[in-house]
Amino acid sequence: MRALIGFPILFLTAILQSALFSRLSLLHGHADLMLIVLAIWATHPRVLHAWEWTLLGALLTAFLSAFPWALIFLTYLVPTALARTLRSVLRSHLLNALLVISAGTGWMGIMGWLYLFTVQASASPLLIAGEILSPGLLMNLLLTLPTFVILRRIIDWTYPGEEHE
Repeated sequence: MRALIGFPILFLTAILQSALFSRLSLLHGHADLMLIVLAIWATHPRVLHAWEWTLLGALLTAFLSAFPWALIFLTYLVPTALARTLRSVLRSHLLNALLVISAGTGWMGIMGWLYLFTVQASASPLLIAGEILSPGLLMNLLLTLPTFVILRRIIDWTYPGEEHE
């Protein structure tokens, strides 16, 4: 039953991502709200259904994105694996989420560059890092705290238990 809470949250996230955050850009970088939500959810110590959320979030993003489906799934599964590993290493949920979002943004930039490289698009790695990846990372980090506060309340409601922070 607890896994079902993911459907409305991820559908709302996908709608906000496609309707609002895809239109807001800094240079050429965009925030990835789905990555932020999945990272915050997966790094929480009490969450049990992070992999289900990741698969659903990747599926929703794949429907809305021009990237190949396999690339979308790979770009979300790797940060989730990192999040599940980090949550047992570091005790701070927010720090774990920030690390996973930073690494996930970098991973998505690398995967995007490799995809563009394979389809013969001439994209300089320095151009991608300077005009897409860095502004996207900044926007992701700016959105992390308000998203963290909202999701933390939902997690505490969904998975009641002792407080960690």
